[in-house]
Amino acid sequence: MINVNPLAPLPPRKCPELGVVLATAARNLHKGEDVFDVVLSTAVHAWMAGHIEGEDGCWGCDARTDHSQDWEARQNEIRTSAPAALSFLKPETWHAATLHGLPDGAIPQP
Repeated sequence: MINVNPLAPLPPRKCPELGVVLATAARNLHKGEDVFDVVLSTAVHAWMAGHIEGEDGCWGCDARTDHSQDWEARQNEIRTSAPAALSFLKPETWHAATLHGLPDGAIPQP
């Protein structure tokens, strides 16, 4: 039997980065990408966002070699570049996007 940790690192529920992860999943489903691939990508990106938040929020931990990381600054940058990202934490917004596409400002533009 595989022992799966039920408390995987996830970012806070109201995290803009999590909103971007969910918006990207909705976009990919709307585009017709394979559901398994979308779920796998979403899980990995959400886990990584939580991992980064955990390391940046752990004062006294030496897990990261570059201590210049600022998780809150990262979230503020996402809020600025993707102001609609937080709306994807609401199921109704996510469902609508999977059917009709993303609203402007849902994911950061390069």
